[in-house]
This record gives sequence, C-alpha cells and structure tokens, in this order.
Amino acid sequence: MTIHVPAPQPVPPIDLDPVSAEVRKAVRLLDRLRPGDPPALRRSYWVSGPLDLDALRAAWQLVLDRHAALRTPPNTVDGPPVSSGGPAHPDSFAVHGHDATPTAPGDLDTGPLAQLTVYPVTARHHRVVLSAHLAVADPRSMSALAAELSTAYGEAAGITPVRAAPPRDAAALVAAGEVAFDWGPDLGRAVRDLALREGTTVDTVLLAACHLVLARHREDDGVPIAVADDLRKPGQERVVGPMTTLSPVDGRVGDAGTFRAYLRRMARRRHAARRRPPSPSRWLVRADGPEHGGGPRATVLAVAVPAPLRLAGTEVVALPSQVLALPVDLLLTVGPTSGTLTGTLVSPADRIGRRWIEGFLGQLRTLLTVALRDPDLPLTELPLEDAAHRAATIRAADATAVPTPRPVTELIHRCQERFPDAVAVRGETGNLTYAELAAEASELAAWLNAQAPVAGRAVALRLPMGPALVRASLAVLHAGGHITWLDPTDAGDRVQTLLADLRPAILLVGDDATGEPLAEWFRIARGGLVLAAGSVPLSSAAPPTPSPAAPTAAAYVAFTAGSTGRPKGVVQTHAALAQFALWLARTAQLRPGARVAQWAAVTHDPSLCEVFAALTSGATLVPVPQRVRVHPERFVRWLDSEGITMVQTVPSFARELVGVIERDGSVPARLAHLFLIGEAVAAGLANRLRQALTGVRLWNLYGPTETVAASVYEIVAPVPGERVPIGRSIPGRQVLVVDGRGRHCPAGVPGEIVVRSRYAGPAYLPVEAGAGPDDASFRPLPGLPATADPAAGCYRTGDLGRRRFDGELEYLGRRDHQVKLAGHRLELAAVQAGLAEHPLVADCAVSPVTDPDGLVSRLVAFVALRADVELSVVVPQLRGLLRRRHGPVSHRTSFVSLDRIPRNPAGKVDRARLPDPRTVADDPGRAGSAGRPRRTEDEHG
Repeated sequence: MTIHVPAPQPVPPIDLDPVSAEVRKAVRLLDRLRPGDPPALRRSYWVSGPLDLDALRAAWQLVLDRHAALRTPPNTVDGPPVSSGGPAHPDSFAVHGHDATPTAPGDLDTGPLAQLTVYPVTARHHRVVLSAHLAVADPRSMSALAAELSTAYGEAAGITPVRAAPPRDAAALVAAGEVAFDWGPDLGRAVRDLALREGTTVDTVLLAACHLVLARHREDDGVPIAVADDLRKPGQERVVGPMTTLSPVDGRVGDAGTFRAYLRRMARRRHAARRRPPSPSRWLVRADGPEHGGGPRATVLAVAVPAPLRLAGTEVVALPSQVLALPVDLLLTVGPTSGTLTGTLVSPADRIGRRWIEGFLGQLRTLLTVALRDPDLPLTELPLEDAAHRAATIRAADATAVPTPRPVTELIHRCQERFPDAVAVRGETGNLTYAELAAEASELAAWLNAQAPVAGRAVALRLPMGPALVRASLAVLHAGGHITWLDPTDAGDRVQTLLADLRPAILLVGDDATGEPLAEWFRIARGGLVLAAGSVPLSSAAPPTPSPAAPTAAAYVAFTAGSTGRPKGVVQTHAALAQFALWLARTAQLRPGARVAQWAAVTHDPSLCEVFAALTSGATLVPVPQRVRVHPERFVRWLDSEGITMVQTVPSFARELVGVIERDGSVPARLAHLFLIGEAVAAGLANRLRQALTGVRLWNLYGPTETVAASVYEIVAPVPGERVPIGRSIPGRQVLVVDGRGRHCPAGVPGEIVVRSRYAGPAYLPVEAGAGPDDASFRPLPGLPATADPAAGCYRTGDLGRRRFDGELEYLGRRDHQVKLAGHRLELAAVQAGLAEHPLVADCAVSPVTDPDGLVSRLVAFVALRADVELSVVVPQLRGLLRRRHGPVSHRTSFVSLDRIPRNPAGKVDRARLPDPRTVADDPGRAGSAGRPRRTEDEHG
C-alpha cells in the first residue's frame, strides 16, 4: 500500500536562549547520572477503530522530518549542546505485543530521541504511546507533536478525525505509578473561589495543600518542591524543544498558623521564585540526591498541557501517562481550571507505588476539603482522614480478643501423655524425652519446695542452655514460682543488679558453686540461698501431678538490655507465655518431628519463646552449641546436620548466614521457617534471603520485652525500597502509631508505636530500693477508643513507626537514635543497615559526633571487615554507597575498622563499649577503649 503525504515543511531552528541551553545541558548531565534510565516524557492513548499502521508510520515520519532536533542526538564539544539534522532513527516507529512494557527513548548518544510505539490489543483496539527525551521536548512540545501527528495522519488516510468516547477497559493499561483524579465540580469551584479571593492560582492552592500533607508524612518542612515554568516567548507556543525549567519554591510551613496564612506565604514565595534567574543544572542534580526516610525526596508541580490526539476514522482517548521524566519522587499535574478539579499524581512505581499514591490523594482531598470550608482553621486541626476511616483503621489493628490459653505446664504435660518417648530436648551428652522431662521436673519441684518456699516467688537459674536448664525451669513453674534466666558466664555488675532487683528465693546453679564469686556474693552479701541443680536426689516413685497455674500468675521475669540505663524487670504471666508460645508454634508449624534451634541468648526473652513453643507442641528443642552459635559456616552445617526446621536470629547474623549459603550453595535441607528478631531488617537482606533460601518461609517479628511480641510480617515477595515492614498485630495485641498528643496517626505519618494488650504489664519490677522505674510508658492513652479486650493494658514503646496505606506497619527506629546532619534527618540504624549490605563488611555500627553547641557535625562508622581486607580498599565503596542513599552525609563520615562490633545479649549494638566517636574523629591514631580500632579513614580517605 502506498501512502501519499505532503512534503514536510521543516521547522526553522530556534536559537535556544541561555536558560534553554542550560536546561539542555542539565538534562544531558542527568542522562549521564542515570545510565539506562533516560529522562523522558510519554503520552499514551487508547485507540478504537480501524487504525492504519502504514499511514501512522508515514505521518510520524513526516513529523520527524519537520523537526531536526528529534532525529539527531544533541552533541556537545566544549560548549552548549547542538542538534544537527540527519535521518530518523530506525526504531523511531515500532509495533510491539499488547503486553509488552512501554519502551522509553534511547540515550542521547544512540537514540531514538522521539518514538511512536503501537501496541495492538485486538484488530480494532490499540494502545499508542508517544515518547520523547527530555533533551528535545517538554510537555508543551508533546502537545505540538500530537497535533502535528493528528493532522498528518488525517491527510495520509484521507479521513476526517472524530471525537473520542471513553474506553470501557482501558483502566488496566494505566502505569502502576500513576493515578488520575477528578474531584468534581463542587471542589473545583471551592478551589477557584479561594484562589480568586486570595489573588493566586488554583495550582498554588493545590500545591500548598499537597506540601502540608507531605510535611505531616516527614514531620518536618524539608521536602523540596519546585514549579515547572515554560520559557517560551510570544510566537513560540508550538516550538518543540527543552523549553521548561524548574523554579525551586521554599515550602517551609514555619509559623503559618492557618491554611490561609500558609497559602499566602506559598503564593509570595512562588512569585519570588519566578523572578529569580533559574538554575536548572543545580536543581536537577540536587533533586537526584539523598532519600529521606522512605518518603518523597522532591515534588514538582506542573500545570497540565493537554496533548489530544485525533486519528482519522478512530476514537482516541488519552490515558494517564505522565511517566516521570524528572529526578523527583512526585509529579503533581493540575488539569484545566474550568469546571471540575482534575489532575494526576505520578511516582516511580519501584520507589513509592500506586497504593501509596491513591492513599496520598485521599488524604490530600480530605485536607483540602476541610481547608476550603474553613481556611482559618489551625494547621494542626486539618485532618488527613475522616472519622469513619480512622475508626475502621483502629478496629482493623485490634486483635486483642483471644481466649485465655492453658498454662505451659499443662500443655507440656499433655505432650508427655501423647508423645512420652519423643525427644523433648536434645543434649550434647544425652537427650531428654517428654516422659523423662515431666518426671524429673516434678521431682525437682518437690525438692525445691522442701528447701525454700517457692510459690509466688522468683527463682534465678544460672545454667547453660540444655536439658538441665529446661528441666529446672519446668520444675520452678510446677512449684508455683516464676523463673529468670541468667548468663552462666557473666558474674559482673549487671547480674548483681538483676539479682538485687529480683530478690529471688533461690539462685539455682548447675554444680556446686562453692567459691564461685557471684554465688558467694549472693550467699553472703544478699543472704540468699544457692542450690546446685545437679545434686538433686531423684526418686523412682511416680512424681506428683503438678497443680495448674493461674493465668494471671507470674511465669517469668525478663530484663531489658539496659542499653539506655539500668535494666528493667518485666513480669509476664502464664497466660502471656502460653499464648505467644502457642502462636509461635502454630505459625512455625511445630509438631512432633519438628526441630527448633535454640539460638537466642538465655538472658534474652526470645529464648523462652523458643523453648516453650517447642515443648508445648511436641517438637524437639535443639540448643545451639557455643562453638557453633556465632560461627556462620559451622552454623549452616549444623542446621543441616541436625535437621532444624525452625530458627530465629538477628538480621546481622542472618546476613552472615546468607553469605555462606550464597557462596557454598548449602541450604539446610529441612529448614522451613526463619524468624528475624531484635533489629530492623533491610530490604536488601530480605531479598537475598528469599533468593537463597527457596522454600523457607521468612518472618520479620517485632515486639518489645514488655509485651512479649507485637507484630509480624511474612516476607513472601521482593521487598522494594529500604525497609521490610513489621506487619500487623499478632493475636492478643493491638499495635497503633500515635502522635505526641496520643492521637492515632493516619497512614504515612510517623509517630510512636504503641501496643495495647492484656500482656502489657501495668508496671516494671520495683528496683532494689523499692521504688519502681518510671512507669510512664504504661500509662493509658485516653484519646483512643477501647479495645475489644477490656483487660488490655497499654505500652508506649519509644519506637518510631508508621502505618502504610496497605495496613502494614513500618519500623523507623528510635527517636533517640535519630540525628540531623547537613540538613538531613537520619536514622542511624538505616545508615548501619545500608553499610552492612556491602559484601566486605561483616558488621558495623554508626555513632554521631556533636559540636560544642550540641549539633551533630559528623558520623563515625565502625566497621568489622572480613579477613585480609584493608579499610582503605573498602572506604571509597562505602562512601559511594552513602552518597547514593544519603547525599552529602558521605563527606562527613569517618570510617574506623574494629576487630568486632560489641553487642549485648539481645544481639543489639552495645554502644557503651564502642570507642568514643569524638576521640576517634579528632585523633584517628588513638585507640578506643573497646574493640580497639585497627585503622581509621577520615572523610578525605
């Protein structure tokens, strides 16, 4: 078929003014900074009817022939970019399958710089995509190209264009990171009326509201915003080229008390921004900088430039297709201001995603509606969600209503009756069956009661993990007492503090402790009773059946790590222990034949959960030998040889394990469940674990000692971004995020994580002097609705978090571990997690250095490197990693090599034992007091 088209009328070249030339230079620089991801514009259309592909190809060729800039990449040799004419790129017109991913223009060196792509869906339905590199086009250019293509196609096909009808099934073709909105004529009229009264524009009103929502999400005013400004002069309205620049606008809220006051401030600042000489290069490079806590980095407002396409003989409707062409996280486009209020919000799908955009738009609409109704309402009173949505969110998080379980003593007794010969506890010198465990624990309970009254009192057990500790623990519970596990290798001040606060009836040790310093101190200084569990005479008579424990009776006392001061004792009940043990057993599918690795330190309360989850389900508990516990290669082999089906560990050690598995391909054959506890889980680690441990279910378990646990998230898909969510409330808890006034935080807004549960105790254990620690953390929040369980208490964790729009919770660290450096708010745990992803870093910790005014002036990164690696080799790579994630922070970070990173029994960084960061930063040659530095590289290293 021969298509006849008129000879093209070339568009005379337009000399770019200095600002336009600067735009093109900036885009070229951006193109170099983002290889494989060219900044481009895209417009998509749904075409119904007999589309003539040959005519469309010829029409597009005509458009290309008219604009030399679209055919040849701009070259620059010691000067501004210059376009030279040439033939159209062979891929400038393409036809792909309907399910293919829309293609982007090529890079500046190879092209094509402008492309028309057709995706046939059926014989009479097509998707047509017009795209162009930002170096040769801007939004108004796309409008001009669509108009020229419409005319050329009509002439080629010889048919008069018709108007489009909306497609019925085109919604599925919309990009994942783009959402169009139409908020109706009423809201549109209200926005126009306010803009008219205040002497500003509709898009300025929308920009002000948008930034207020973003500021709530960030808890500060630091989200950069800019407005897209057209540089065309009169007579250049249809010029195709890079004629749009960005004008940064100061969006800080400051002391603006009302929406009206803030709108006026935004209007003044926007007017001032237009009067300043634009500097696109500086803005574009700055916008491609650090991320901020998982939220948007920069926002651009653009007034929509319609680009209607008319293809003769067909019906054409424009699809939302504002593919992000700028290095920002959000592009807000406002539609024509007459009639209804319309626009689009666009974000890269891999960074934020469609669910977030939809939720954000809902919050924007809610805030805008209230602000328009009363512009003089205080900003703090502008809601992001209505009352019904808030109540539904709080109800959805409420899992407090659960039946009271039987105590673990009864559950273990049932297992003894059903599986008497099954191995309950694996020991290095011998195993303990369920029948043996029940019998020996009952006899030991009778013996303990004969030595001292145990019922209602604490018993401290200072034994290594194994059959003896499990037997003694069950015996104490049978006797009516409650247990506390102590590290048998620790005789320092911390253990003495715990014993002084606990005031146990008995200190139970493994063997005769005569002469042992801690036992002698407890016996002499405290007047305590010390007994050796190994010297108990066992009888052959049938042991008595233990009396059932009351659900509210104390089962154990766990102590916090004490990283912020004196360790605090947390008393947990039999109901709390049994409920979580049963939940963990069900989640990990524990049953006879399952084998649970006991990895957590005995002083860390997850060890209790490991033990009793195994013993209440008929599974076998397998303590990890000390020679294996912290050695990743040995541990992986041990998991396989012991047939372990469930293990829980901290992410920092899981990183070591996955490194071994990736290197050796040695996946433990029976491993079915891996729980990550105690630390934030980086997305990179989660994705590595998913890929390496195929068939293993991965769980991110969150919860403070004060509530046993709180929430869980199963990692079933690749995790985007930087953080793995901590999920949703587990049974028996309600996990919420509240602001400083105790009010529920809407989705996306950071706040303090609060756990409401009957397993959140009313207070800490009183200290030795008789006065309890500060119990403010347990005070109820009267502003929240009642839980489904009327007996639920409340615990304020001190952890920062936020609820995502999909309902999952995210852990953001602790407020006391946040710093602000070079204008950027940082969570030290996030910096640590990023550095730890480097393959040559075995472990790391980051500490701030403050100046005389108390401001953070720099960071010190302590890194434990893998064997035979010099710090000087790794530092440039680590600095580059920091630069990509946190921008200028990389230049204010010193790196110190340690043999190891000190950690407390809970597996968390023990900051008190790190070298003083001020000493290291000021005098790199001087060693710290712990984990002696081997080498230091300052910011110039």
